[in-house]
Amino acid sequence: MTETNQKILNLQDKLKKSEPIHITLPGNGLLKIEKPVPFLLVYRLGEGKDYFPNRLGRTESAYLIAENDADGLMQKIIQTVSNLFAERFNGFLIVETWLSPKVYQSPFTIYISQKRAIDTARKLDAELNKIPIPSWGKTSIIKKQQQPAAPAGMQPLLKKEYVEKQGITFIGLEIAPVYVNEVTGKPYPCF
Repeated sequence: MTETNQKILNLQDKLKKSEPIHITLPGNGLLKIEKPVPFLLVYRLGEGKDYFPNRLGRTESAYLIAENDADGLMQKIIQTVSNLFAERFNGFLIVETWLSPKVYQSPFTIYISQKRAIDTARKLDAELNKIPIPSWGKTSIIKKQQQPAAPAGMQPLLKKEYVEKQGITFIGLEIAPVYVNEVTGKPYPCF
């Protein structure tokens, strides 16, 4: 049995028993689920320093921060968690966050490709628009598209047909680096 398969079997066992999960993954990755919840925040580790999306994920009770690996471990983890919890909670929400390569766009762009995501996206949009960011009137926008969103140059984590069939709601959240000092290149204190 491969190491990947063993990790998935261990994960399934812990999920079924509702045990807390803390699994270290290759490349400084981490899956942490404090208790069963109907959502998972996902962040793909990439090159460069992208402080905010990475640290944002660590504030949630269920998150996956991992490299987009060749053997598909990240997708297998997401499928395992979402399948079990979608059945348990009669639905499941995956929010993938990433850093925008563009500084001068809306601070938050919410991407959706499903009708079932509209209400959740509107609520997220309303909350994000309450965040005061100097020189931005509206801090969040919603963009609808045909396929699940993904960071620039990457494929979606899951295919649209799969998320529809499994009862999964998928939202992409692109975060512009408005929290980075343009002169120093370092983030302003956020946490």
